[in-house]
Amino acid sequence: MQLNAFFPSLDIGNDPAKIRDWAQAAEDLGYTYIEVPDHVFGATARDGWVPLYNEKASFHETFVTLGFLAAVTKTIRLSSGILIAPQRQTGVIAKQAAEVDLLSGGRLRLGIGLGWNHVEYEALGAEWKTRGARQAEQVKVLRRLWSENLVSFHGRFHNLKEVSIVPPPAQRPIPIWFGGSSDAAVRRAARLGDGWMPIMAADAQAEQKLAALREQLKSLGRDPAKFGIEGWLRMHSADPQGWAAAADGWRRLGAAMVMLYPMYRILNFDDHIETFAYRLEWQRKHRVKRERIQIPETVVAPQRQKSPALAPHACERRGRDVERSHFPPRTPPSTKRPVPITKLDSSDARNSAADATSSGLPSSAVSWRLRIALRPSSRLGYDSLRYFSTNGVAIVPGSRAFTRMPNGA
Repeated sequence: MQLNAFFPSLDIGNDPAKIRDWAQAAEDLGYTYIEVPDHVFGATARDGWVPLYNEKASFHETFVTLGFLAAVTKTIRLSSGILIAPQRQTGVIAKQAAEVDLLSGGRLRLGIGLGWNHVEYEALGAEWKTRGARQAEQVKVLRRLWSENLVSFHGRFHNLKEVSIVPPPAQRPIPIWFGGSSDAAVRRAARLGDGWMPIMAADAQAEQKLAALREQLKSLGRDPAKFGIEGWLRMHSADPQGWAAAADGWRRLGAAMVMLYPMYRILNFDDHIETFAYRLEWQRKHRVKRERIQIPETVVAPQRQKSPALAPHACERRGRDVERSHFPPRTPPSTKRPVPITKLDSSDARNSAADATSSGLPSSAVSWRLRIALRPSSRLGYDSLRYFSTNGVAIVPGSRAFTRMPNGA
């Protein structure tokens, strides 16, 4: 079973360095996907209708965020989770998704749904009552725009005559997974999708819907074994035991992947990293295979030029080549010892790492807490740092990049 990471748009804030560090932590800790939610407008309550979020809730724009994540990561896959497709122009979705897929080296999956906010539909000039039918037609149009060089299509909601998407995506077409738990959503997923992402408990109702989904796939001549299932774990508290039980339930039902979908706020940035670590501890205890998807060389984005100002470990992570003579040599594994920070004006990093160690957190959380404490926006000044290694973290003077060192390095 694979573990996916839900992008915490409500709590991550507006600091690009934090977003970068969060994404790289998810990648380095072995998560398979990062999934970015979608809302264009916030909304206030009205006429007895109360939204799930208010006008002050923060949602980073889905495709722009995916493009940023593509630039700061290398191997982790990316997904919308989920994109409210019927309230957007289909051609614009096709163009933006193609660009993200191209720039990420073929790592994008498009997760789509209908949404629940009729106010948002109205504000965007989209029709609420026909959203299901529009979504079904959108999928047909998207696949053709991503797969064919010139497209003509005449339907209920689309009228295209000899149009194209250039440059095309790396994947032709990009996989499309459906969200939603209604019977209609299940039927659309079976007929048109590459996978299904239900947000529901792994109970008798979920088992019934999965059975219906597999029967529909067979009736359409599709192989259920090749159809993806991702269980979203809707959790209302920070309860690792509850997460484990929910994930085990979806594993028994045959899901290939799960994702924690917190219904509670995680306001402390360190807690986001610790949540990563606790989920991985469950994975290790249950001996769940953690798979990393290898991106074909033919679709990997071109390598950047040499940059000797960056740490060698970070350069390896980004696929670059640097001269190792610019950096202190690595100590052999048998004699390696942590080297203390000798010039650090702030105690934030020291306290963060010490607190994490004394609290008994998993080692992955300890090392990443130290990394986050030393991110660029903390204004500690990289030139004042001495090269050191502790808990698998490497930092180099003058560097704006630092990553976990491989075991035994």
